[in-house]
Amino acid sequence: MNKHRVFKHPKTNVSFIDTNDAIVGYSKSEIAKSEDNDCCVRAFASVTESPYDEAHDYVKRIFKRKKGQGTPRFPLTMREREGLRTLNGYKYIELKNHDKTTFNKPVKYYCWEDYKYKYRYVERTLDSKYYPLITTYGKTRASQMTVGTFIKEYNVGRYLIHVRGHAFTIIDGVVVGNPLDSKQLKCRIVGAYKFYKNG
Repeated sequence: MNKHRVFKHPKTNVSFIDTNDAIVGYSKSEIAKSEDNDCCVRAFASVTESPYDEAHDYVKRIFKRKKGQGTPRFPLTMREREGLRTLNGYKYIELKNHDKTTFNKPVKYYCWEDYKYKYRYVERTLDSKYYPLITTYGKTRASQMTVGTFIKEYNVGRYLIHVRGHAFTIIDGVVVGNPLDSKQLKCRIVGAYKFYKNG
């Protein structure tokens, strides 16, 4: 991380590195110059410290990704291959901070007796199968964890982050991705994967 230029986003003050600078061999890769919608390729390259071309080949083989398109079945494939070797000797585990969490959610309704809006509480359960990372607020509120909360709570380690329609990396609290990834801190996390090497 020290060899890359680390910037601070002017609005959020979150540290970030552009993937163009962080990925090995990116600027010289002919494949990278001809690609679009390759955020998963970039994420795998940066989180495993691998050259772009190797990450491109890996995502193409494992995820059946086609040139210039997104990465299909990403969460399912990640779940199926948890604990297996990826690139550069790295493996990963999917992060979960709960099994099942039950809380009372306030629901607004219109009362015809006194013609006013009121609230009633409905019990709701969040399952880690569908919501692996959540933030709880006492017994009355829980929600999917945001990128901003994740950076605060998981500021040590190498993580591949999946938000809706996009993926990027967070390494020791520094965002490695597009500049917008360090700005849109309220994005809900669909999945987060911690990468590690044995020993």
